[in-house]
Amino acid sequence: MSELLKKMQIQILIRAVSKSSNQKMKWVIFQPAKQALNIFALYTMQAIQVSNDIEALKKSLYQNAYQIGMLCKRLLHASNADLLRELIVVLYQNIGIRLQWIDMHHFVVSECYFSKYYSADVCHVMSNMDAGIISGLLDTDYLQFSQRITEGKPMCKACIGFCEVCSQGGVYDT
Repeated sequence: MSELLKKMQIQILIRAVSKSSNQKMKWVIFQPAKQALNIFALYTMQAIQVSNDIEALKKSLYQNAYQIGMLCKRLLHASNADLLRELIVVLYQNIGIRLQWIDMHHFVVSECYFSKYYSADVCHVMSNMDAGIISGLLDTDYLQFSQRITEGKPMCKACIGFCEVCSQGGVYDT
């Protein structure tokens, strides 16, 4: 994908965090994509660190990310779930996350750029953006991680929609 499109995606994500956290927006569009991603990681950590109300921040991150997901879906006139899951893979690849769908409801993340920066707590907060974007694209309101790289696991495992194993706090087998 082009460098400019990656930087635009990162800028849109920064705007969502800025709106959620009331932090001054950082502009990265004129930076190389790798530098823009680094700025985004540090910016999100700072936004979480200075937040007085983490629960409100989580809710706002979800809502703003949901709008991003819905906008992508509308702009692409996409309704096919398989195509939308492929789009999610590409969008996440652009920001240094290697995501692979196991089936319609489960995915794994084998590499995450942000795991070098984020603590488990920061990852939990930022997962609300994942939930929002994926919900906006796939019309689901549930995303549950059963394990995370930031918690010392070799990969992240997640479930969307209802999954009996995940809803009970279990880890599904890949």
